[in-house]
Amino acid sequence: MAKCVAIVLSILGALGLLEASPALGQEPLMVTDRPEFTESAAAAPAGYLQAEMGARVEGDSSFQSVGGPSLLVRTGVIDSVMEGRFEIPSISYMKREDGSFETDYGMAGLGLKVVWPITDDFVLGLLPRIASPVKLRVFQQVGMELSANAIWAWTINDRFSLAGNVVFFLNGVAADETDVSVSYAVSVSAGYAVTDRFGVFLESINRLYEGGEYVPQADAGGTFKVTRNFQLDAYVGARVDGPADGWFAGGGLAVLW
Repeated sequence: MAKCVAIVLSILGALGLLEASPALGQEPLMVTDRPEFTESAAAAPAGYLQAEMGARVEGDSSFQSVGGPSLLVRTGVIDSVMEGRFEIPSISYMKREDGSFETDYGMAGLGLKVVWPITDDFVLGLLPRIASPVKLRVFQQVGMELSANAIWAWTINDRFSLAGNVVFFLNGVAADETDVSVSYAVSVSAGYAVTDRFGVFLESINRLYEGGEYVPQADAGGTFKVTRNFQLDAYVGARVDGPADGWFAGGGLAVLW
């Protein structure tokens, strides 16, 4: 059995799919998936945990809400190629137009991101994901969410980069009270490194729901690396199809250890 494992590892190494973790004393470069909707075309380094979290406020003419911690834990499986992901459910407190309050519990999710460098400057990726409400009653109402995310990223130069996602969602899977519905999202994000520590971005998000509802959004924000493995971020955005009836903003942090 040990001989078979050694052969498999040798084949992966020959194909360039298995790389050693960073040498002792050498910290890997941290690339985060927050704060944008657009997921990065980078896998967490093998042998490390990367936690990303934050708070978000949003609202429109009928509600306002605040929620968090939006916790995502990432860990490298194959260095620079594959990572495993675990999403901790967020809690949101919502105030309706009539003055009533609601508490909404998010979903726990599992995902696996795989990335393929096509050239030194262009990378593709795929992120399948499954998420489920943590309460049985809520699960019976809304069911699970399955998604598949196609990712691309283009590093134009040392300062400027573009990235995008195309996401397919199946909502209401295995629910007792909800039919399965399909939705899509397409995003493009432009990032600019002002300095080695401070970066800004501008993003377009376009969502299409079953029945033809189309929701275009835009947001902008920035990131600041306090240290090589600790980052702060903030963003603000809104719907862009007419009067700003839907807005959102937030901030958070990421840490690698």
